[in-house]
Amino acid sequence: MTISLDLMQMFNVPFASSEFRVQFLRTLGYTYHGCADIGECLATAANIEDGNHTSWYDEWAKVAKRVESMALHSLNSGHLVSAKCAYLRSNEYYRQSCFFLRDNLDNKKLLETYSASEACSNRM
Repeated sequence: MTISLDLMQMFNVPFASSEFRVQFLRTLGYTYHGCADIGECLATAANIEDGNHTSWYDEWAKVAKRVESMALHSLNSGHLVSAKCAYLRSNEYYRQSCFFLRDNLDNKKLLETYSASEACSNRM
């Protein structure tokens, strides 16, 4: 008897699109190292229209900016460890937001998002 496991169904991955599922799981995998937060990822995914690259960009960029703002607040409050953790997550969310923009390396959103990701990385 063979048992077949559908990991996507088992983990209730919120996307039917295979490219979105794979990228979402990639970021979820980073939670172990503190580069992402499961709750932030699930909340972001819930707002993304499956298969819509613009929606993907908008929602990941939105959470990246929010978490970056939290990092800055922590930094200004003298909470260096909290700031570092938030910058680490924000860096990943910025990276994730621009994943599907790589077909045009002159894309203004890609360039801005990459710069924001790099800035978060430099602040860690």
